[in-house]
Amino acid sequence: MVLVVEDEPSNLALMRTILEKIGYGVVTASGREEALEAFRGYPTIDLLVADVNLRSGNGIEIAKMLVAQRSDLKVLLTSGWDDGITKELGVSDLVHVFLPKPFTVSQFRLAVESALNFRPSRSAAP
Repeated sequence: MVLVVEDEPSNLALMRTILEKIGYGVVTASGREEALEAFRGYPTIDLLVADVNLRSGNGIEIAKMLVAQRSDLKVLLTSGWDDGITKELGVSDLVHVFLPKPFTVSQFRLAVESALNFRPSRSAAP
């Protein structure tokens, strides 16, 4: 199950359609409160796809809140801003994949697959 948080209706509809066509269940939200409510209502959410800049909250803030509740949640952030934004904000460890806008259907599919297959690197014991 994928939670998509996007406040631009056309982008939200496009992401939902792509995800459903490749077989994922999708829950959508247009802002922080809707995202938190959806996350509480769907414990099977494996991936958060969120825009960094929302009218109600932002994707980074939402990701931090949801990962604090469930550390195994995968995170894919999107933004029309510079792709260095996650590093600038100190959240590179939180974000599994960053996808700059605009993106193609193929790029989105690949980003979703990459995020879902992300495995944190484990340091060898000394």
